[in-house]
Amino acid sequence: TEKSMQTAYEIVAVFRRSGSKRKEAVMLHDIAQAEIKRRRPTHAKEAADAARTLYRVCGDLQRAGEMQEICDYAEYMQETFKSAAQGVETMVDEYKRSGDPRALYAAALCCYKTRRDLRI
Repeated sequence: TEKSMQTAYEIVAVFRRSGSKRKEAVMLHDIAQAEIKRRRPTHAKEAADAARTLYRVCGDLQRAGEMQEICDYAEYMQETFKSAAQGVETMVDEYKRSGDPRALYAAALCCYKTRRDLRI
């Protein structure tokens, strides 16, 4: 939920103020994973980028690599969403122009396929 994510970011701020880079990285790692599951790639990428930097500072290159994978997947999600939105827009425009309900069905199917393709 939004409240739990807000709390997670507050915890990150506490770790940052206390200088606990490792704990901050782990919390950001968890946030990045949660944001991917919530299908919020921009938020996931921001958290993963920050965690990756902190893991590198801490010398944990394995975890830094995991964060790079999340960044890459978040970018893939963003492109997939963008492509799907363009397709749906075209289909809805077709419906508005022609009144053919098959265009709306095609738009709904496009949304379903996008969600299916991005299953977590």
